[in-house]
Amino acid sequence: MCQACLSCVIKYATIMSHDPCIHAPGLLYHLMARGNNGQRVFLAATDYEAFLTALQTTRERSPFALYAYVPCPSSAAA
Repeated sequence: MCQACLSCVIKYATIMSHDPCIHAPGLLYHLMARGNNGQRVFLAATDYEAFLTALQTTRERSPFALYAYVPCPSSAAA
C-alpha cells in the first residue's frame, strides 16, 4: 500500500471503506470525486483553479499519463 493510500485509510477509516490501491505499470485508473447528496464540489472559479493546481502538483511529484479530466460542479473525474 502506498503512503497516500495509507493516510487515506487512516483519515477516512471511520466514515468510509477503502480497499488497498493496486499499483502496477501499465494499469489504467478512473478516479472520481463527488459531493455528498449531489452537493457541489466546485463552488467558485477558484475551486476549479485549486483542483487544476493540485492535479499539476501531483503529476510533478508522481508522474503519470493523464488522458482526460472533467471537473463538473458536483463532481470531478480523471
